[in-house]
Formats: sequence, C-alpha cells, structure tokens
Amino acid sequence: MTRNFIKAREYIVLIAVALAMIITGSFVDFQFSKSVYDAVHTNLFGVIMSGIAEIPSYLAMAAAGLLLILASKEIKKVGQVFSWIIGLGVIGFSVYNSFDTFTENYGMYADQFGCSETLIPILAVIVIVLLFGFTGFIIIWKCRNKDRTYMRHIAIAIIVISVLQLVVVTGAKFIISRPRPRYIIDGLGVEQQYREWWEFRPFANIKNAESTGFSKGNWQSCPSGHSGTAIELAFALPLLVLLFDDWKNSQRARLIAFYVGMAWGVLTAFSRIYAGAHFLSDVGAGLLITSLAGLLTQLILPLILKE
Repeated sequence: MTRNFIKAREYIVLIAVALAMIITGSFVDFQFSKSVYDAVHTNLFGVIMSGIAEIPSYLAMAAAGLLLILASKEIKKVGQVFSWIIGLGVIGFSVYNSFDTFTENYGMYADQFGCSETLIPILAVIVIVLLFGFTGFIIIWKCRNKDRTYMRHIAIAIIVISVLQLVVVTGAKFIISRPRPRYIIDGLGVEQQYREWWEFRPFANIKNAESTGFSKGNWQSCPSGHSGTAIELAFALPLLVLLFDDWKNSQRARLIAFYVGMAWGVLTAFSRIYAGAHFLSDVGAGLLITSLAGLLTQLILPLILKE
C-alpha cells in the first residue's frame, strides 16, 4: 500500500510548484519579501498561521506513532518493545513541538493583540488535548479490526518521510545560514546581511548569534521548516485515508487528500513570507525537500518492507 499512495502526476505538480518558487525567488527574493512583509507584525494571516501551520502534520505523525503501537500486538516481544519506544517517541515529539510552536509564535504577539502572555500556554494545552485526543480516538476506532501489517506499513511510511524532512531541513539551515527577511528589513540593512540562497555560510548562524546577541534562529531562513513540515500533510493524508474502508480503494479519495494537504502546505508557505520569516526561495526549498523525501520513501520503502 505504500507503493502507489501518490501517483507520478501529483509529484510532478508539487515539485513543479516548489521549483517555480525557488527559481522565481532567485530573481526577486528580496523585492518580493519587502513588498508583502508587514513590518509592524500585526497581520492576522501571518500570525495565525505561524502558530498552527505545523500542527496538522504533527497530528498525522502522532497518528503514525499510535498506529505503530497498535500494530505491535502480533509480533515478537523485541519488536513490540521497539515499536512502543518509537511510537511513544513520535507521539511525544509531536505533542511537544505542537505546544512549542503554539506558545512560541503566539506568545510573541500576545501583547499586540491585547492577550495576556500567561494565557497562551493554557490555550495551547486545551487545543492540544482536544486535537490529539480526537485524533487518537479516530485511529483506535478505525483500527480495531485492521490488518496489523497494513497499519504498520502506513505508520512507517509517515514516520520515515517526517524524519527525512526534519534531518535535511535542520541540517540545511545550519549549512546555508541565511538571515530572515524581517531581520534584514528591520535590522542591519540589506547591504550588510542579505545574500542569495546559494551563498552558503556554514554555521554562520552560531557565529553571528554569539557576536550580535541575536538568536541563531535569525540566520535560519533557508529552507523553511514550517513549509517543509506543513507539506507533509500531502503525503500523510493519502496514507491515512487507507485506514477507512469506504475510501481505501478510491483513487479519488487519495487524490483529494493529497491536494488538501498540498493546499495547506502552499498556504503555509505564503504565510511565512507575509510574516517576514522566509523568502520565496526558502519556502520553495522546504516544499521541495519534503516532496523528495516522500518520493524517495515511496520508491524504496516497499522494497524494504517487501510489499
């Protein structure tokens, strides 16, 4: 089931969109970001998306972790322990990062929107408990009589795509060390800080943070982590659709799931530009990395799992 969950046509569309962003950004990155960035940080679109854009993908990751645990009942003891460790780790990672992205991004703007900063963690807990609780309920309900191998393969595919994306995006941020648009526009000026995405400065984010006192995150613009994580939904949803008996044999259902996930990823990408967090080429790079991670997983994983 992990061999054909996304067709070649969908990969072509998604990779074409990502490449178009990167190529266009290579010519107009700074001009485009400066024209759409809201320098007073009060745009609702950018602010709202900054706190929730990654959460749907984290919900999918948590669902994969739970699937891995539920699918461990009929395998050897060592395999069960291993599945529980990975499953709980993935769930914990997803919950923690959802809480972190919610509190960090909304806490940054709390005063400007007349909200007490102390309320943000409380709201985060409420939202996370409701969303993750509902997701867990659906997964347990739908997987009562499912084939364990089937469940395990779906879970592994989602987790592998997420891990590949995380490793490559995080590593690239440190290698490229590109400053964020809002830091350039509000801070030191383009002549001192702006550079193109291909002008790598390995680990300059750490050096600049030490010399200026600013967070190293200000030099982690490329690639966009929010965009890379958000677009994971385009791969996770078609896989999770396979758990529903009415939809698992429907190519149309998987197609709708893919484009819903893709739309969310592209919306997230533009929200990051609007918030001054990334250039156009940065978000395109985030989309491209996850797309290639999905393609690589779909090509190689079935061979490893012997589907």
